[in-house]
Amino acid sequence: MALSLSIEQPRPGIAGRSECGPNKKMLGGREELERIEIELLLEAVVRRYAVDFRDYLYPSLRRRVWAAVRAEQVSSISALQERVLRDPRCLERFVGTCGKTRGVTSGPAGGTSSLRIEK
Repeated sequence: MALSLSIEQPRPGIAGRSECGPNKKMLGGREELERIEIELLLEAVVRRYAVDFRDYLYPSLRRRVWAAVRAEQVSSISALQERVLRDPRCLERFVGTCGKTRGVTSGPAGGTSSLRIEK
């Protein structure tokens, strides 16, 4: 069964939001680049480590990604992506930064959870 997409169908973005379509304006230069970098970072993390943050609310995720950029002392989200993909300890820090939730007083249902990176 072949899947065909029309150019007029919206493309889902982070958290299922539509970013392109016939009645949508393209984002401005810097904001568009930032969104692309975040989407690529999240896709890379999913493909490399099977850790998925793509359903997180974009404004919160954006703040967390920039916090990770500052913590890792890199110049851009793309530089963070390179470090996360090549350094498992950086991934652990990234997951710690992006995976934090406010107001959670207990662990996940059924016990505790941890991220283990195989080298």
